[in-house]
Amino acid sequence: MTADDDPRNEALAAEHAAVWSYGVLAARTSSSANPALVALFTRAYRAHVGARDALLVALSKEKVAPAIASPSYPLPARLDSPAALKAAAAAVEAHCCEVYAWLVSRSTGATRIAAITALEMGAVRELGLRGTPETFPGAAELADRIGLDTGP
Repeated sequence: MTADDDPRNEALAAEHAAVWSYGVLAARTSSSANPALVALFTRAYRAHVGARDALLVALSKEKVAPAIASPSYPLPARLDSPAALKAAAAAVEAHCCEVYAWLVSRSTGATRIAAITALEMGAVRELGLRGTPETFPGAAELADRIGLDTGP
């Protein structure tokens, strides 16, 4: 199987983007003025690093070439307030949820279980950032994300 044929590479690409994005978002957050937000971003960063590394290991074991990380990913131009930072992080989580929902539909066994778990964890992180639950996490066509950008 090539890298292009393996649906886990879509999840890996989303995790690369999430890791990069949370690094930027945490760096743009004041740890003295907003320690709770820095802690939230740090936990999310670590969760996405773990998910990325697990995908890399799984792909490596099967000798599938992994998706390569980009040097950078798009984020909103204005990240000048805690609300803007939280909205950007919620968009990162929404994107990851969409990718993992897609992976659930294209996988079985351990891969499907891991994708379901990642989707659940992402939906919980998005809930913490949004403050309100997403109607159908991972289903953009059914989303209620009015005013939120849906991709990193």
